[in-house]
Amino acid sequence: SVAGELYQDMRADYRYAAGAVAFDARASLYNGTVTATGTASPSQLNIDWVADHIDVDRILRERNTMQAQGFVRAQGRIVGRPDDPAVYATVTGDGLTVNGEAVEDASAEVAYHGGVVALRHAQFRQHDGVYRFDGSYRLPTGAIEGAGEVTAVEITRLLHLVNADMPHLTGLIDGRIQVRGTTENPGVSVRGRWTQGAVRDLPIGDTALDVSLADRVVRIRQLRMPLGEGVLAAQGTAALDGDVDMQVAAQHIDARYLQAFMNQEPTLTGDVRFSAVVTGKTASPSVDMSFDVANG
Repeated sequence: SVAGELYQDMRADYRYAAGAVAFDARASLYNGTVTATGTASPSQLNIDWVADHIDVDRILRERNTMQAQGFVRAQGRIVGRPDDPAVYATVTGDGLTVNGEAVEDASAEVAYHGGVVALRHAQFRQHDGVYRFDGSYRLPTGAIEGAGEVTAVEITRLLHLVNADMPHLTGLIDGRIQVRGTTENPGVSVRGRWTQGAVRDLPIGDTALDVSLADRVVRIRQLRMPLGEGVLAAQGTAALDGDVDMQVAAQHIDARYLQAFMNQEPTLTGDVRFSAVVTGKTASPSVDMSFDVANG
């Protein structure tokens, strides 16, 4: 075994010449197979390899904080010194899920050197939504960083993917996305548009977004949202596991939206104009509000 992983059915043909070993090898590991052909010397590696049906969970082990499951196939090269190798590969996914969400048509160009995995031209789908991404992942710390774009991504699936569930929100997100943080505590910043939106089945008009999630705190920098015949504007922060500090103003909106955004069953009626400061715990906030209700 190597690094606690049992290598089964390892076979190799090799020959030694001019200070280097030339070989053709095959091994079973991580529930899949790896084949490699090339040369190795004390100063240089030149190896072509293919890894097929490799179990993602078996690779990540204790680092698998985002509950990635499924298999990958990779084909590439290993070059450089044996004590400081560099790995280059094209990787595709098969039956992948992250935090229980299906990740389809996943592919990326991957490079590894010095404990850092770099992704280029990475992309995957969630149903009809498409993610494209370039970034990096530091194995020793779990740090992630990168940027990309999302097209027609369901907001519920996006939030579940980063372990920040808000199932009362629906709709599609298009725009630019930046990621920074760790796999255990990812941060996401989205600038784009929210279309076909709803909150607890109440419709939301097309909305421009500038929103981020970092350290499990949602920050709204700019939000102007058409709600029925009215409009709502908001700015502030809401910690998913802590406090909220949000300023909200609305003109001529259906009163049911107020409860819906707090993930409460909408039972109020009337036409509302209000300004509000929301504080306290995000799960059970306090609202200091001035408002007018007509036809309620």
